Amino acid sequence: WNQRMDYSSEVVSASTKKLKILSFYAPDNARVGDYSIYIDAFDNADNGKIGTAVVQVYIKPKYEILTKTMNPPVYVFSGDTLSVKFLLQNSSNVRTTIRTTVVNNKVSETRDITLPAEASQVIRVFVTTKKDILSYTNATVRINALIVGAPQINSNSSCTFKIIPSDKVKFDAYNRIP
Repeated sequence: WNQRMDYSSEVVSASTKKLKILSFYAPDNARVGDYSIYIDAFDNADNGKIGTAVVQVYIKPKYEILTKTMNPPVYVFSGDTLSVKFLLQNSSNVRTTIRTTVVNNKVSETRDITLPAEASQVIRVFVTTKKDILSYTNATVRINALIVGAPQINSNSSCTFKIIPSDKVKFDAYNRIP
């Protein structure tokens, strides 16, 4: 067998009986919906069309999302405000509503975002650290995204950064920058 990728033709003589198997490939980014594939048969003698076969194809919805941290900070001083960016990407082949939950300092914020197929959005989270902390500590910001109506499809991402104590704290010989 040979694969046809274009509008080429295959000659079948009238005296033979051949079973032709045609395979069709639907790319991953094909939109959801009904499609028709038309196959024309031509008579070689007069080059006239003798018939058309119509193949009905339905592309099913494919749900997929991705979250990713963009350029996360490593260190921040106590009392500072920093910005953490998360990339939310809808890799589905259909417009999708995504429920995002951002957890920051044990406080969560939930919102629904509707994205077209193959689209993405940057979510920015502002984090204010505590002032006058006594020792080095870590803080984490997390995002959880799931597709509304298909909760088994979800994606998580997090950003952990170190908080450096303020200069008002007395020097401790054993408390160094990690």
